[in-house]
Amino acid sequence: MISKNYRFRNFDFDKFFKLSKKSENDVFKVWVAESNNSIPRFSVIPSKKTVKTSVKRNRIRRIIYEILRLNIDKIKKADFVITPKKDIEELDFKTTTKKILELL
Repeated sequence: MISKNYRFRNFDFDKFFKLSKKSENDVFKVWVAESNNSIPRFSVIPSKKTVKTSVKRNRIRRIIYEILRLNIDKIKKADFVITPKKDIEELDFKTTTKKILELL
């Protein structure tokens, strides 16, 4: 799991979505906004529409945070919101890592 320093706290998401740029592929949507922070910050939001049970949503969230933790040195310093488009449990770890890093 990624450190709490790299996650959002008390964040205004409405303002973020207005100021950010969106990019997507077949698995993820990623919103990116430039930041004055010295580290990248992340939020992972699996939708209830795409992943029905909370157990699966939390597992997806943990998988994505682990991928981010392992590749934190390759990611630019900005604010990111990551939303899976579908249930990614069918994908293996390598494929998921590749899909996230191509967007970031």
